[in-house]
Amino acid sequence: RFHKLAALTEKSIRGEIDSCKAEPDYVQIVAPWFAVKCYYRTYYLESILIHLASGANNVFKNNGHSYVRKIIRTYCKNGYYVSKMKHAEDVVATQDALVHKITAGRNLKQDYYLSDDCVKSVRHKLAEYSVDHWKKNSPHKNFRSATAKADLKKYLAGSEICLFDFFYQMRVKANYRDTDFLDFDKISSADGVKYVQMLKSATDKYCNALQKGIDDMLADRSLSI
Repeated sequence: RFHKLAALTEKSIRGEIDSCKAEPDYVQIVAPWFAVKCYYRTYYLESILIHLASGANNVFKNNGHSYVRKIIRTYCKNGYYVSKMKHAEDVVATQDALVHKITAGRNLKQDYYLSDDCVKSVRHKLAEYSVDHWKKNSPHKNFRSATAKADLKKYLAGSEICLFDFFYQMRVKANYRDTDFLDFDKISSADGVKYVQMLKSATDKYCNALQKGIDDMLADRSLSI
């Protein structure tokens, strides 16, 4: 079922890209939820990979999303999963990622996306999103209180991230309607189309690596799905 859902989601993503190319203004409707579709495509394949590797059925339960994130990071740390994407498998403490200072405007430099600073800046943003998500689900109303600060410190002490968490965090932002980073008063439709195309490209690269891992395990067991 998850394999079929991954294929259907991929087909839907391609359809959205084609629609944006045909009518660029359509991206204003697509962009906020496009990342959610990309996430679910990765999630279905990650779940299949984990299930084949460990036999765990947790991936198919209600808490599957957080479980999958934790297991993927564990596989990355232990070297069980190798995507060959630079820095993608590096798992760092959330509080360490927050230490990096993002320099405004640096991302405008040519080939910035190839630099280590870009990787650290992306991790920093993912760490911020992770903390925001924790706050939204915490019982605290005042995060300046001693209790809230202690609980946040405890959360950070046990929290980790990797670049593969990007898709999950984009889903969280969209679900909370926190998509202010897609402000079409400031972003042209043409730039919006570039955004969804790059997001699809990143999703394709990761999903291709996941599919290879799945295919390799199936071949070893002489199975098919």
